[in-house]
Amino acid sequence: MTDAEALAEHIDKLAARLDRIELVLRALVERQQKTVPIGARRSNQKRKRDDYDVSPPSAKGAKHVSEESKPSLLSKTPSDRSKSKDSEVESPVSPVSPDVAAPLREKKSPPRSIARHKTVAERRKEREEMIARGEKLKDVYKAKHIMARRDYDPNFTYRVYADGIFDMFHFGHAKALEQCKKLFPNIHLLVGVCGDEVTHRLKGKTVMTEKERYESVRHCKWVDEVVEDAPWVLSEEFLDRHQIDFVAHDAAPYTDASGQSASADDVYKLVKDLGMFVGTNRTEGISTSDLITRIVKDYDDYVLRNLSRGTPRHEMNVSYFKATRLQANAKVNAVKKKMEAKVDDMKHELQDNVRKWLTENSGTFVEGFMSLFGKNSQLRKVYQFIKSPAGRNPLSPSSRSASPSPDSDFSPPHPSLSSPRSSSSSSASPPSFSGDSSADNLSAS
Repeated sequence: MTDAEALAEHIDKLAARLDRIELVLRALVERQQKTVPIGARRSNQKRKRDDYDVSPPSAKGAKHVSEESKPSLLSKTPSDRSKSKDSEVESPVSPVSPDVAAPLREKKSPPRSIARHKTVAERRKEREEMIARGEKLKDVYKAKHIMARRDYDPNFTYRVYADGIFDMFHFGHAKALEQCKKLFPNIHLLVGVCGDEVTHRLKGKTVMTEKERYESVRHCKWVDEVVEDAPWVLSEEFLDRHQIDFVAHDAAPYTDASGQSASADDVYKLVKDLGMFVGTNRTEGISTSDLITRIVKDYDDYVLRNLSRGTPRHEMNVSYFKATRLQANAKVNAVKKKMEAKVDDMKHELQDNVRKWLTENSGTFVEGFMSLFGKNSQLRKVYQFIKSPAGRNPLSPSSRSASPSPDSDFSPPHPSLSSPRSSSSSSASPPSFSGDSSADNLSAS
């Protein structure tokens, strides 16, 4: 008999004992329910008092009970009291019907898990059998695919493994571990954190030390266990030693720089071949590389900030000349900002003054504009004369009659509107539009 069979037999014996205890408790509960209620008990006591009462009824109709006729415990002998106690203790227990005990047994019995942790050899054998049956195999599975398997047990606690560097632990790491923890109803999440030696050799220098990274992951609420100094490539011995059922990671292939994997293009080649790989989603927009890029991009700003807070320059590996240059540039930039602020204030003040002046003198501007370009303005009259036949052909006889008389109120609004000849001869006097004088001048010419 194997250990598993012995354990199953022991569990069956314990279940049988629990069933017997439940039957006894059920019988006690039924017996308690069959006891006389309080109201009925009082009526029975009153009926007994009436039986002992032999005195005539009183005027009010109440019955008088003699003290001597009442039964008393003091009247009983010690042997009688012991017999009554023995009869109460040795009373037979009423049996429980099978219809009542069956649903109670089904409700109270704990669910038994049929699944167990499988070794790598067993998983490889299962994959070979699946290939022989012609089933389609996948390298990356989702949680819903695994829960649809026949051997999936919802009552079993699966051990899921997730590994990484976890440098500068951020919310992207936390969300990835949350996905791993919520793959199945019952999960024990193991998180492997690679050490400094293998990380610096294969990936590069980290900001945090390995102990800091261990503690950062250990304080995440989704993590049940931390595997320190985790291997870069998972091996069969590692999977069997930690009884790992599934490995969770994003499905993107990661190249193996160590050369330990069967495929240099994918670190998780072994796990995918065994059907133990469960894909998760990567959190976009956040990563340790992005955070380091932001710091490098604004390197001078962060150095200057630490210098202003009193951090020595040699702790940041900054030379004396660079520190002096950064501080001088900071002072110059501060002066520039002050000057720009003053110029902006002057611009706003000037705009406010111009707006105020225009608001106060808007009536004058409107009147001047209407006098020049309004309906009855002088420019409009000149334009109408030019468009008239007289203005187009001044030599025609009709132009003489159509020409404005000297008594008309026409006069150019501005000296600049007069002809150049008239302005050269007499700039102050307006031009004459008399018909005779214009005809004489034309005939003379």
